[in-house]
Amino acid sequence: MRIINKENQGKEMRTHTPEDVKKIESNYALNVWERALGWRKRQMIMKQLDPVTNQIRNNVLEEVAKEFDQMQNGGDTTASFAAYVRGMKK
Repeated sequence: MRIINKENQGKEMRTHTPEDVKKIESNYALNVWERALGWRKRQMIMKQLDPVTNQIRNNVLEEVAKEFDQMQNGGDTTASFAAYVRGMKK
């Protein structure tokens, strides 16, 4: 597959083949409804099922929130930022 826009002119783009998708799906037990969804929704669901990535993300967000809590010169603003960041956890 060739890309025709100016930035990537002439470069090839790798897309998943049906075999790749089957291999990825075999790693996760998808139910009937999840298999019926489109490829993008299926990709998003498989990403949500990855517990290691979610744990790493949550740990990083908690670190950022703790840093906001330690900032004493921001007052309510830094406290609200910390609450907002904690709300981003999955």
